[in-house]
Amino acid sequence: MDIQSIQAFLAVSESGSFSRAADALFLTQPAVSSALKRFSDHLGVDLFVRDGRSIAPTHTAQYLLAELEPLAMGIDKTLDNLREFDTSTHRTFRVFVTEPMLYQLQP
Repeated sequence: MDIQSIQAFLAVSESGSFSRAADALFLTQPAVSSALKRFSDHLGVDLFVRDGRSIAPTHTAQYLLAELEPLAMGIDKTLDNLREFDTSTHRTFRVFVTEPMLYQLQP
């Protein structure tokens, strides 16, 4: 399993379309389809079914979306924060511990 497969799954779930997901990810539609197939094969379940001219998520896909979406948002936030983190800035860290732990940490 790779991150691109998960990103493709999230994008297709959000957009409801392979083509719109491909546009959002700056990939081709076949690349998104391939990534989603890898993800589906890895899990051993179908994630989307055809619903006329569109696609609909299966119950498994709905469950995965609910679980993965907050994690993906956390990853994005962490990476954004990392870009803003300046290692040349002086920082002071305060560590709070219980009194017994303080005695163990002191020489």
